[in-house]
Amino acid sequence: MKVYCFEPGITKRLGHKPSEDCTMTLRAQMGDNQVAVAYNEEINMEENNKPIITSTVRRLMPIETERLMGFPDNHTRIEWDGNDEEDCPDTPRYKCCGNSMCVNCMEWIGRRISIVEALIREENKNVECSEFDN
Repeated sequence: MKVYCFEPGITKRLGHKPSEDCTMTLRAQMGDNQVAVAYNEEINMEENNKPIITSTVRRLMPIETERLMGFPDNHTRIEWDGNDEEDCPDTPRYKCCGNSMCVNCMEWIGRRISIVEALIREENKNVECSEFDN
């Protein structure tokens, strides 16, 4: 079974189809204010070796959205409007994920910044040392 996650209207907005290998960033205001959906495709073989493709489209669950964004399970399930976290509605959970940044992407960017800063510091050390040699 293949599962694709996508934003409704993404093809129109980007001008191409989403990749099968990755999931686009989820946003709070997706498409025409629609939620992200998952597209399940299952291929079964009939007795005469002809494939039967069964496709369904469904709304992502909040926990799936959290996992796509790199959050721990139920990270956005919080006390809401004086109710316990178990009673937190889905809408603010989706909005929280849509207004956040993907943890994995931010971690990668942070590591790259650290590498570049270390290279710059090392380069500056070498310049300062060579000035004293003269």
